[in-house]
Amino acid sequence: MEFSFLSHVERPQYTDTQPAFHDCYEIVYYIKGTGYTVIDGYEFRYHPGTYALIPPYTRHEEKRLADSELVFAGFHIPDPSVVLEKGLFSDPDKSIHYIMVKMEREFTKQSPFYGRYLNILCEQIVLRCLRRQQADKDNPIQTAITYINIHFNKTVSLQALASRTGYSYHRFRHIFKEQTGLPPAEYILEKRLMCARMYLMNTSLHIAQIAQNCGFSSLSQFSKLFKARVGFSPREYRKFKEWKEVQTPALDDVL
Repeated sequence: MEFSFLSHVERPQYTDTQPAFHDCYEIVYYIKGTGYTVIDGYEFRYHPGTYALIPPYTRHEEKRLADSELVFAGFHIPDPSVVLEKGLFSDPDKSIHYIMVKMEREFTKQSPFYGRYLNILCEQIVLRCLRRQQADKDNPIQTAITYINIHFNKTVSLQALASRTGYSYHRFRHIFKEQTGLPPAEYILEKRLMCARMYLMNTSLHIAQIAQNCGFSSLSQFSKLFKARVGFSPREYRKFKEWKEVQTPALDDVL
């Protein structure tokens, strides 16, 4: 593996990056903040502890809903048989973050042989990603979960998804609930509601547009389901958030 670049940045809320691409793989690790990363036309919601993998010459951009801190690095994979899947992934054991921290330390200090060490750290990232890809292939339900995480705001045929895993629908539903804690339809609804809450809290988009962006079939369906699950209508939820911001004193006022 061949290290190419690394940067650690903080980017403010409500800012977007211009579409870009590189001649190498890029990994973007999200330390703080929430928003969306768009990779090759697919939109993923990032949050702390997730990382994006972007293959060479793949168009990507970001839309930030909150102040964000991230570290990103580029690297080349000389072996064409080694292919990393694009997308956004979680880092539950913080192993990717740990490697990124070491990369940043080496890149900053530039101790003797730091270039070789950076190549070794890049290889460690690639190996961990390959192991995750293999684990996903060995677990068809995880493949279905990943598909839903990407396409939750579009029409998802659970019957077709079950067929792709090789299970009957009832068996698929049972195993899916075992692994996520929710039946597939409930899981999709929770993803859509989470998306809606983020829009309501961090943007001024019209509520009908939020309903459409998050995959609801109509404004009335969105409003009914949101109030049933959250306890407020979308409009009340947004106003309550604004009221809390007004009522919360600034730190300077308290001191």
